[in-house]
Amino acid sequence: MKIFKYIIMLFLIVVGTSCDKTDLYAYPSSDSNKTDITAFSLLNEKGENVVIESKIDSETGTITVKATPGTSLNRLVPRAVVSEGVVIEPIMGTYTDFSSPVSYTLIAGNRTTKQTWTISVSF
Repeated sequence: MKIFKYIIMLFLIVVGTSCDKTDLYAYPSSDSNKTDITAFSLLNEKGENVVIESKIDSETGTITVKATPGTSLNRLVPRAVVSEGVVIEPIMGTYTDFSSPVSYTLIAGNRTTKQTWTISVSF
């Protein structure tokens, strides 16, 4: 019975300390300092890619997109292929209004290097 009490106490200690909320971004996921976007797409509400042409400029951190004419720019889902371990803020993959340029911050796998990317969409 004593062993059972010790196991319960150990379990409660482990559970109690594992609930400590820490900043997940404080921990590197890789040693990489790269914050590149290598591919970009925009999906409409039907899940169709509306990008006709895009220009990705890593030096300036800009993406210029030409979308299918008539596309509603105020409800598109962005998707990107990024460097290993990168975290994007705000997150991509949700409906976003691209009627004006939208900025994203990419945080490299080493969690110290950051780059702001601006995405502009037109017809």
